[in-house]
Order: sequence, then structure tokens, then C-alpha cells
Amino acid sequence: MEKKKIGIITLPFEPNYGWILQLWALNHFLCANGYDTEVLDRRWNEEKAKYSKNLIRWIYYNICCRDFNKFFNTKLCVSDTFRSSSKLSNYVNSNKFEAVVFGSDQIWRIENVRDANLDFFGEFIKNSSVKSIAYSASFGTDNWKGTKEDTLFVSKLLQGFSSVSVREDSGVEMCNRIFHINAKLTVDPTLLLKKSDYDILVNTKKGCDKIVTYILDSNHKKDLLINKICEYLHSERSELYVKGKSKFHLYKPISTWISSIKNAKFVVVDSFHGMVFSIIFHKQFLVICNNNRGKTRFTSLLSLLHLESRLVTENYIFNPDFFDSYIDYSNVEKTLTELRFQSADYLLKSLS
Repeated sequence: MEKKKIGIITLPFEPNYGWILQLWALNHFLCANGYDTEVLDRRWNEEKAKYSKNLIRWIYYNICCRDFNKFFNTKLCVSDTFRSSSKLSNYVNSNKFEAVVFGSDQIWRIENVRDANLDFFGEFIKNSSVKSIAYSASFGTDNWKGTKEDTLFVSKLLQGFSSVSVREDSGVEMCNRIFHINAKLTVDPTLLLKKSDYDILVNTKKGCDKIVTYILDSNHKKDLLINKICEYLHSERSELYVKGKSKFHLYKPISTWISSIKNAKFVVVDSFHGMVFSIIFHKQFLVICNNNRGKTRFTSLLSLLHLESRLVTENYIFNPDFFDSYIDYSNVEKTLTELRFQSADYLLKSLS
């Protein structure tokens, strides 16, 4: 029997570990369940794309981010690049797609995605017979920042979806209150997989037993806290992200990033997916809340797993007792297994 062809659409290409791994995980899950998948490479509109013709920008994406480019183009089946709704619509309608899955990441954070029309809300597929499914879509925060016109258009688009699930409990409430649709709470695509599923991405060499940090917004307070943790645990710090003086950064390979978390003695992050992979690999960890990037992303998952105590602010006063207590992952894994089953069941039933 011929496999059903499924499109996946998420935010445009970006050198971001969480972005690439949630996309890979969703693709991996669908392929393992017998679907023929293709990532629909929707980039920003032509107006914003002009900047990409700049030589410095080209160097950044093709040299600094070369590992992301290689991973994106070799680990996934990716379509041609589309920079308009009409071209993407024509491609989907003429290539026998059974459905398009929208998700995950902050695909519905309206203030960040205007430069692709409303395609991440399904505009390109609104008049199509192709099924639209949202899987763990995220608004990023618990505040909708769209205009009245945005709200009206997005409501009509989302009401045309076959099924909608979101990643945060605040998203369930927003869908009901603002867009008048019933949404289900599901886990991030990375959590659809077990830790053994990531073995194919992990370096075979065991990393050093260090305090691994993935801090996107570094500051003096966070550095002081991390230094105290390193001192108390008698371990060196291994940084997975260090901002240079310019906005460009030479990124470590994806396999190095994921291996470092897997082999860490302790993990400190202010990143959602840094937190997620700490949980996947059963690490002892601390999350420093990053309000600007959306607090609800952290609290929604941590509350489900009864790990709220692992979230602190940058004003947290170092307490040695915290670092002498350990997460009981036997209980966490029981809850996570049930959430994983419910989420997988939702997605597969939506597609069947």
C-alpha cells in the first residue's frame, strides 16, 4: 500500500538546536509510523529575504551554521524554498499531500511570524482539500499580541483545521477564549521519542563529567550563580553557547550539543529545549527563567512533571540544599510515558 504523504511546516530555518531537533523528532516519529514526510521549507517573504543576499549573511549561514545546514538537508526530506503563499499553495495542492502538520516551536507567536503572511496559521492551505493539523503549536507566551484584524483572520483559519493541539496549557485557554476552538494539550515533538531514539545523533565518545550550561541570555547574575554551582559541585563549566562580540556565532555541531547534555554531571539552562533534553536524559538540572522568551513554556511542562522547583529566576539565592536533592526520574518517567502515549495517539488519530 502506498504511504500517505505528509507535509511538515514549522518556523523558517534558523541555527537553533531546539528548532532543528523538534523538527527532526516530529519527522522521525511520523516516518516510524509509516508516513512519507516532507518538510515544507517556507521562508520569510521576499521583502525580508533581501537581507539574505548580503555577503556577511551568506557567510554566516554557510560557514558559521554549516552543521545546521548539513543536518537540515541530509537528515530530512526538504522541499524547495518558498517565499510566497501562492507558490507554496500550488506545490502542496499539486503533489498529493494527504495532510500538513503545523508545529511545533513558537509557530503561532504572531509578533514574530508576520513576514510569512499568515502561512504558519494555514493561510496557504485554507481553500484546499488537504487536511490541516496542528501538533503542539506554541504561542510562546500567555499573551496574544495580534491586532483585531489578526484575531479575526486567525480565528477563521484555525477553525478550518481538522484538529488542533498546543504545547502549553495557556495555549489551550487562548484557543478557547480568543479563537473559539477546542485544543488538546500535547507534548513537544522531542518528547514523543524516548532517550534511546536519540542514540543515532549522539557522539560515541563519552563527554566529560562537567557542569554543562546552555545560556542564551547571559548576564552577570547568571554567571555568578553558575560559578557558585561549579564551586559547590567541584566541577568545571562547559558552555554550549557563547555569544561573540558580533551577533554571529560559530555553533557547535548538533551531535556535540546533545551529547554534552547527555553526559553532563549537572545542567543549567535558560532555554526550553535545553530543559527538555535534560529531562529526556534524566539529568539533574536547574532552569533560570527567561521571561522575555516566554515563561509559560517552562511552567506548563514542569508542572505536569511535578518539577516546578527546578525553575528559578536570575535573582535566585544559592542554596546548597537544592543541589543535594535529586530528581526521582522513576516518577517523572511514569508521567512522561503517559503524556507521550496520549500525544502520539492524538497525532496518529488526527492523521488516520
